[in-house]
Amino acid sequence: MRKRGFPVNRGSRAGSNTFKSAETQRPPNYIAVSVLIFANLVMTVSQVNTASVYSFIAETYNRSIYGLGVVTAAFFLAYGGFEVPGGTLAAKFGPKRLAVVGTLINSASVAASAAAPTFTSFVIFRFLAGMGLSFSFPSILVLVVRNFKEGSEGLGASLMYASAGIGMILGFAPWVLLSEAVGWRVGFLIGGLLGLGAACGVYLFVPSDPMDERFRVGLAHLRSVIMDRRLAALAIALLGFGALLGVASDFTTYYLETQLHLNPTAASGVSEIGILLTILSSPITGRIFDRMRRPRVLLMISSCVTAFGVWLIGSMSVTATVAGVAITGLGAGVSAVGLIITREIASEHPEYESLTLAWVDSFTLYSGFVAPVYFSAFTVAFGYTAAWHLSAIIGFALTLPVLTMHGINASRIKRRSL
Repeated sequence: MRKRGFPVNRGSRAGSNTFKSAETQRPPNYIAVSVLIFANLVMTVSQVNTASVYSFIAETYNRSIYGLGVVTAAFFLAYGGFEVPGGTLAAKFGPKRLAVVGTLINSASVAASAAAPTFTSFVIFRFLAGMGLSFSFPSILVLVVRNFKEGSEGLGASLMYASAGIGMILGFAPWVLLSEAVGWRVGFLIGGLLGLGAACGVYLFVPSDPMDERFRVGLAHLRSVIMDRRLAALAIALLGFGALLGVASDFTTYYLETQLHLNPTAASGVSEIGILLTILSSPITGRIFDRMRRPRVLLMISSCVTAFGVWLIGSMSVTATVAGVAITGLGAGVSAVGLIITREIASEHPEYESLTLAWVDSFTLYSGFVAPVYFSAFTVAFGYTAAWHLSAIIGFALTLPVLTMHGINASRIKRRSL
C-alpha cells in the first residue's frame, strides 16, 4: 500500500528535516534515558495516588465517593484534552522543552494540591497536573527512544511502560503507608518535590533539541496526522487494548469482592498480579519487537492473549480470574509497540513525532471513559459473565484494523535515525 507522506514544511529549506542531521550520529545516552524514565515513574505515582488515599482526602474536605469521580474526571479531562495540543507544541519547540515544561507543571500542581484550602482548589490543581502530564508524556517517549541504543528502540519504549507499572504499584499500597505515617498532604508535597527534581534532571542531562527557527506547524501538517489511515488504524487498535486493560484493572477487585467473596486485601493482590506481569513482560516484548520483521503480527498475538485473559476473568471462579488477570498482564506488555510503529509512519519528518504519538495515544485515554460505561451497562443488563465476555469481544474487534496496515516493517524502523 502506498504510504501517505506528510506535507513539505515551507519554513525550512526544501522541507529538510532539521532534527535529522544533528541526531543521525548521536550515540546512546543512558543517563538521559534513566532521568526520563524516572520522571515518568514519578508522574505515574502522582497520577494514581489520589485514588489510593482518597479516604483521607474525603475526610479533610468532607466529601463522598462522588468527589473521587470529580477529581479523576478533572485529571483525565485535561490529560486527554491537552495531549494533541502538547504534541503540536513539541513539534514547534522540541520534545525536550515540552518534557521539561510538562513535568514542571505536573509536579508544581501536585505540590500545590498539598496545600489546597478547599476541595474546589484541589480539583483545579488535579486538572493542571493532568495538563502537565499531557504535555510531557509523548515527548518523554520520543526522547527515551531517541536516546536509546539504535536497534533496541522497542526495548527502550517498553522500559518506559514498565516504569509506569512500577509507578502504579508505588502509588497504591506504599503510598497509603506513607500517608498514614506523615499525612496525605505531606505525601503529595513529597511527590511534587520529586517531580520537580526530575524536571531539573531532564533539563540538565537530556540533550537539547536541534531546531530550525523557520520551522512552522501548519494546518496541512495537522490534517496529515489526523487523516492518515495507518495512524487511524493504530489509534483504534490502542483504543481496543486500552478497553481490554481498562475493564480488567477497574473492575477485577470489586468483582472478586462482591461476586467471588474475597477479602479486599486478597482482591487487591490479585489485581496487582496483572501490573507486575505487565512490568515483567514489557522488556521481553520490546526485545521481541526489535527482532521481528512484522510487528503487526506481535500486536495481533498480544490482542488475542489479552482478550482471552479478559474472557477468562468472567468464568466466576477465583482460580480462573487469577489466571485471566495474569494472562491479561502478560498481553499488556506489548502496548508500547503501537507507539513505536507510529514513529515509523512519521519517520521522514521526526519533528512531528510528539504530535503523532499524542494523537494516537490519546485514544487509549478515551478508552478510560468508554470501557467502564459499556461494562457497567452490560453488567446491569446481562450479569458479570456476559459483561466480561462481551468486553473481550469488543476489545479484540477494535484491534483488528492493525491487519490493514501493510508495509510496516520493524527492520525499516530500526534503520531510521532517531
